[in-house]
Amino acid sequence: MALRHLCWTIVDFTGRYAFVVAVAAAIVTLSALHAFHLYPRAGKNDPCHAIGEPVLVMQGEVISSPSMRWNQTRFVLAGDARSAARSFHGRVLVTVPGFWNEVGPGDIVYVRGWPSSTRPPDKAHAFDERGCWAGQRVYTKLRVWSPAACVMVRPAGPCSLIRRAWEFHNAFRQYWLATLPYKEASLLLGMTLGARGTLPPEMKDDCIRAGVYHIVVVSGQNMSLIIGIGLAILSLLRVPKRWSLGVCALPIIFYTLAVGADPPVVRAASMAIVSLGVIMFRRDVPKAYPLAWAAAWILLREPEAVLGASFQLSFGATASLLWLWPERAARARWSIKRWITEAAGVALVVHIGIWPFLVAYFHRISLMSLAANWTIFPMSGALMAGGLFFGTWGVLSAATVPPVFVRILEWLIHATLICIHAMARCPHAIIPVPRLPLWIPAVYYGSLFGILFLFRRRKRHAENTRPFPTRWHRL
Repeated sequence: MALRHLCWTIVDFTGRYAFVVAVAAAIVTLSALHAFHLYPRAGKNDPCHAIGEPVLVMQGEVISSPSMRWNQTRFVLAGDARSAARSFHGRVLVTVPGFWNEVGPGDIVYVRGWPSSTRPPDKAHAFDERGCWAGQRVYTKLRVWSPAACVMVRPAGPCSLIRRAWEFHNAFRQYWLATLPYKEASLLLGMTLGARGTLPPEMKDDCIRAGVYHIVVVSGQNMSLIIGIGLAILSLLRVPKRWSLGVCALPIIFYTLAVGADPPVVRAASMAIVSLGVIMFRRDVPKAYPLAWAAAWILLREPEAVLGASFQLSFGATASLLWLWPERAARARWSIKRWITEAAGVALVVHIGIWPFLVAYFHRISLMSLAANWTIFPMSGALMAGGLFFGTWGVLSAATVPPVFVRILEWLIHATLICIHAMARCPHAIIPVPRLPLWIPAVYYGSLFGILFLFRRRKRHAENTRPFPTRWHRL
């Protein structure tokens, strides 16, 4: 009887969550292939087969937002390449000396340089460069000797949305770098545009030790602020609320392109757009569907991304909140006690869901994240809202931005930096954890899913056996 009930429960779950199950099966399949070193693999014509050649010439389209730091410019180029022996087609990571300010996404460029392989982790360098870039189908680095070896063949067209978003990104960044001191501007740009190399190394380490590095990764909080600001402006213009939800999808798409469309950004944007559509058309869908649609979009667009840390940490944290956080907390009345307990609860739930990933990628766990959720995380929301609003205002008309609001924002950012530095300097801010064998996360997640399944079964049983309310029950 118990086995029969279990089978019916599985059938009912699969029927209601068929799309979620299909997406999860695809992710598990790709992860299994990756564990056996069968995926991802470079194709027969990939430029990685030119490694060892003295010169590689390539012409193609810039498909990533250029990163400019350490007196060099890096971007991913997709197109046709040739060496002295043969021709190739694929993607390479191009590094150009100096700051090439003219290049942007969508441009067609011609480069000439020396190809080399991405670096695997070793004792001197713990970062897995090979695995990180393989998640973007990049297996080759192309080092350009001089700016003269880079030629702009054709810039992106005037109607290119990606190019317009990149220009906004640059103007937004230049405004805050010119308005605020460097450290304050770096933290604010990390909160509003994502880290993407803007944080100094010591500030990045402080954020990791204090357990607040997630505030410099574009996520659902940024999308919520954009939706909130958009709805407020449209309500002042007396636009009907139902249509305002659809209009808010446009700035979300533009903002996603402006910050680079990394997996956490795509996840947050996809969930926000799906949620807006559900509310707009008044549909009732399982709470896992927005997350599943976001994962499906990434699988269709770039399936290798599911093997990267950004995808796994972002989706793991969101899934933890969806399945481990109690729904009744959202309906409770606001109070200081509830705010404190929820801040600690959110941090605890996220750590329960993703601590194996944190250990695998960072080899340490932060103990200060609970305190950060009570102090720094609420402050980061106000800084994000102020940074996005006044930064966009500064891009449109810098001379009309009230200086008093910029100074208040600067003081708040400075106070946040002091709090992050103080938390990071605590003697036991983090706990070093050695690399775990694979069977430990497997047993942990198996037990966690089993516990969730039992709780769900007990909840369904209690709902089915609940007596019908009569007049005496109501009294």
